[in-house]
Amino acid sequence: MVRSLLTGRKMKSWLLALVPLVVACGGAGDPFAGQDSDGGSVAVADGGAVIDNGGTVAFPVSQAFVVRGEWCGAPPPFTPQDPFDLVLYGEPQSQPMPWPTMDIVVYASAPVGSPQTLTVLPWKPGPAPAPGDNDVNEEDADGDVVGGNPLLALSLSRGLTPAAPDPNPYDEATMTVLAIPKKEGDSLRVRVQLHFTDGATLDQTFVSPPLAETDTPCGGVSGGSGP
Repeated sequence: MVRSLLTGRKMKSWLLALVPLVVACGGAGDPFAGQDSDGGSVAVADGGAVIDNGGTVAFPVSQAFVVRGEWCGAPPPFTPQDPFDLVLYGEPQSQPMPWPTMDIVVYASAPVGSPQTLTVLPWKPGPAPAPGDNDVNEEDADGDVVGGNPLLALSLSRGLTPAAPDPNPYDEATMTVLAIPKKEGDSLRVRVQLHFTDGATLDQTFVSPPLAETDTPCGGVSGGSGP
């Protein structure tokens, strides 16, 4: 179910121009400093941020973008049925594809501020794909389903780096939506907590670049925003 929701967007996402995130250490001047309730360290990106809440492993974000649905022509009005897709890549563009990828889908009607336990789909570690091949060995989880679509979905693929962020399956997944865009210029803010079968934990808050949308010709991809 999650794969059918994400695959189309993920395939089209390669068409978007991606700009590497410029990451710096968090500090007193950071726009997200003091906003993490767990007191975690903050890495500020050019237009987005990754907050480390203290897990034992982390997904190393180097590129990110966010899109809202798909359309032809001018961007439509915002509605509770809007899906927001935050795609995080774990390697710079200079490295061969496929990159480690975390794909987070949040519907506008998803609950905000309440941790949601996701249903983890069975997954087995497999060999890394060859450079240039598609990574079809995705590890998926999803949340409550309304109208045939999950309100929350998570897909993790490790690309050419089997240990990113951990070589073992995750057996528990929790997602907390902290902010959903209501208009252009807003960011999607999501906390992801994963427990892996070897005992490792991931606990990161991802803040997307501001949503920026443009007119899109039919057959194209909706206006996405990068950092």
